[in-house]
Amino acid sequence: MLGVLVAVAAVPAHRQASSIDGVLVPWGLALALATAFGCGLALRGAGSATAGFALGWSLLLLTLMLGGPGGDFVYVDDVRGWGLLAGGVAVGALLLAMHLSSRPTR
Repeated sequence: MLGVLVAVAAVPAHRQASSIDGVLVPWGLALALATAFGCGLALRGAGSATAGFALGWSLLLLTLMLGGPGGDFVYVDDVRGWGLLAGGVAVGALLLAMHLSSRPTR
């Protein structure tokens, strides 16, 4: 559930940016991805919570990509929109891989 909540907060946050000396700095995208990765790392010692977080985070981001019944989309077709989608799935996959590699072998 935490993964879903962080993803819901990340969608509007990733659009935030500032211009510094004419260079657009997408700090909202960096903050969204860093928050998701940090939450996943914080859950590492809590059993399967990391896997649940990673799946909730990734599935919500992918589901929002499908769009609504009226043809509306949540993501804007630009670098930040695609950055959230690609970076979000990468963060989810990395957290899931870290969870699977930390499980004891039998």
